[in-house]
Amino acid sequence: MFASYSHLTVKPESIMKSESRQYSIRAGEKMVAIAEEALSSTWDWKNKLLNATRFYQAASKKIHILNPKGELVAYLEKPRGFNKEMYIKARDGGHISELWPTLKVRTQTIDAYLPDGNIFC
Repeated sequence: MFASYSHLTVKPESIMKSESRQYSIRAGEKMVAIAEEALSSTWDWKNKLLNATRFYQAASKKIHILNPKGELVAYLEKPRGFNKEMYIKARDGGHISELWPTLKVRTQTIDAYLPDGNIFC
């Protein structure tokens, strides 16, 4: 179901501002996935209010991960609030992993943890 890639490129694909955000994920020239913000988080009035202020980082996000054919594979979910963690969930809602970003001036890393707390290798 999932494959490993050493280098991925993410490119925005949304044409109109009114659309939900959409990104293509590529390994070289091959498209491996599409990431698309769910309409439920795009049109939520609380998120719109937070995005219109300095508190845009507190808005919740739900991003669908689709295969190149457009079929839902998994989704990323960031709860509302100033927390940094994001959750990767399977199509059926089962917990796959947690993502913890570390953003510094020169380096940005994302650590992935399994549900049991061990780091994902």
